[in-house]
Amino acid sequence: MQAFRPSNHLSFAKTRMANAHLNGTFDGVNFTGADLTAALFGPRDPREEVLITPMMSLIGATFDNAILVQVDFSGNDLRDAHFIGANLSRANVRDGRLDGADFTDAILSAVDFTGATLRDTNFKKAKALERASSRPRSRSPTPTGTDRAVPMCLALRRWRRSPG
Repeated sequence: MQAFRPSNHLSFAKTRMANAHLNGTFDGVNFTGADLTAALFGPRDPREEVLITPMMSLIGATFDNAILVQVDFSGNDLRDAHFIGANLSRANVRDGRLDGADFTDAILSAVDFTGATLRDTNFKKAKALERASSRPRSRSPTPTGTDRAVPMCLALRRWRRSPG
């Protein structure tokens, strides 16, 4: 039996929250079918709130079929979050923790995955993944000898081939 956490029962399903600013702990919250176009998740300016909450926690949150166009998830903890069928076009997930996240059937056109952790992340049937981009987490050169953004599909191929 799963331990009770208040956010497990909090739901913003099918709400319209375009341009919203959310900050804090939203672990397990249900955003299924919500319109969060251009929403900001986390501090407006990390320098202002870094001592209070350096990143937002959305562990296990559900964003299935949500509209997440131009959403800013940068630096947030999205481990085990679900984005099944969601539209994340032009979303920013730079430096996010996406281990175990599920992007099945999600639209990922121009999503910025730069520096994000993607261990055990599911991209099955994700759409427009070739238009998403990623840079290495460190400042060291990529395997091709550059530090430019590379298409996400190439970054994933390299990652799958790497040992370990």
